[in-house]
Amino acid sequence: AQALHASDLQIGEGGVWVSAESCLCRIDLRMGELRRVFSRYPPMNFDRMALGLRAVWLVGVKATGQPILIGIDPVTLELDVQGDPLDAQNVFGVSVATAGGSVWVGFRGQLVEFDPHTGEVLGQVSVHVSVDGLVSSGDDLWIVDALGGSLHRFDAGRGGITDSIELPGAADDLAVEPDGTLWVLDELAGTLTRIDPTGQPDDPVNVGSDPLGVAAAGGAVWVADGEGNSVKEIDPVTLEVLRTI
Repeated sequence: AQALHASDLQIGEGGVWVSAESCLCRIDLRMGELRRVFSRYPPMNFDRMALGLRAVWLVGVKATGQPILIGIDPVTLELDVQGDPLDAQNVFGVSVATAGGSVWVGFRGQLVEFDPHTGEVLGQVSVHVSVDGLVSSGDDLWIVDALGGSLHRFDAGRGGITDSIELPGAADDLAVEPDGTLWVLDELAGTLTRIDPTGQPDDPVNVGSDPLGVAAAGGAVWVADGEGNSVKEIDPVTLEVLRTI
């Protein structure tokens, strides 16, 4: 099978999903296989992915530098929603998450709210921090500020930041458990840091030389390994690698 360089992974909507190059893939946990399920969109690299509101959301940047959002039906695996074009050019990093019944796309200190049914832009908010990643937590969003080494909680209903956490290292990706536990990935250091619901971080643990994304669900934490073109399942208590797919 062709090796794919994963850029993000998420758990939910019936499976473990990986965005890799210009396609969407789903991991068959019973067979231990990575299957390409959607690659019919015009070639472009998808930066990030989110699950929720009965769709798999992919966000990336066109060759022109313009961000684009698409929604994939997780059952039919067909293109279901395409977001309105964004008035932005030369964007190099873009993130996506769902919260408060909307889809949110972040870039350059901006959050853009989309209608999940029509793809229409509903509004735009300036948050005055670097938006290098987005993760949903109920009706809130956690913003990853990789340059500032911090996390910021955004209230989607009120439209503002309500809490911030300083990190011991960089923050390139983030996963949130239902109890509020955060998992922060530092890609350059190759480490994963657990932050308890009170905001206290544990010591970072090594997860490989080229980790590219983290997700948490079902009593396990998953890390995409770019060097091995694989996904690792990690025990959230012992932090040991349980298996590699």
